Amino acid sequence: MPDRNLPQPPHGKPSNEAIKLLSDLFFLKATLCLRCDTYIKTTIQSE
Repeated sequence: MPDRNLPQPPHGKPSNEAIKLLSDLFFLKATLCLRCDTYIKTTIQSE
């Protein structure tokens, strides 16, 4: 887990590591949503 007590970068800009972490989380969530959505559609159609 990242240390939440780290000092904030100047000018309030997030670090590259934070940006990468957020984009990875967003991509993972989007991928899971897409898979789930496709799964639900195929399940409904097969019934």
